[in-house]
Amino acid sequence: MNIQRIDNNINSNINILNNKNSVQNINNEKVDFFSFLNDAIHSVSNLEFKQEELEKKFALGELDNLHELTVATQEAEIGIQALMQVRNKVMDAYNEIMRIQV
Repeated sequence: MNIQRIDNNINSNINILNNKNSVQNINNEKVDFFSFLNDAIHSVSNLEFKQEELEKKFALGELDNLHELTVATQEAEIGIQALMQVRNKVMDAYNEIMRIQV
């Protein structure tokens, strides 16, 4: 039976908690939550912009492929819905923190 000292476990748990304040992106680079959220917002914004541009082209008769517009519209809608869910979870967490009595 292998018995470890308590302080070794505490140090490893502290290191784990310190590493959880950041997220790893696809390239295994550490990204803090603000940067991650900011990138997600810009990504959704770009999806909306692409959808609006395709909508304008379609209205002017410059877009032959209606399928492309439909896909872009769905992508933008799903991105907005996901972003709203993240916002709702952040607000729930904030409200929960505010209810904590000190």
